[in-house]
Amino acid sequence: MTKSRRRGGFSTSRSYSRGQLLLTHRLLASYKRSANQVLHSHKGSAAPTSNRRTAN
Repeated sequence: MTKSRRRGGFSTSRSYSRGQLLLTHRLLASYKRSANQVLHSHKGSAAPTSNRRTAN
């Protein structure tokens, strides 16, 4: 009983850690995307919209 229970606990923790890894990876990807967008907007500072944004 204890062995099987332990095995189940391990499997659940493993799946949980896997989910956490996926979540962190997704967050990192979205963060990188937003950072790239900000960099691009700063690069095209010649546009009036980005100038207005930086002024505020």
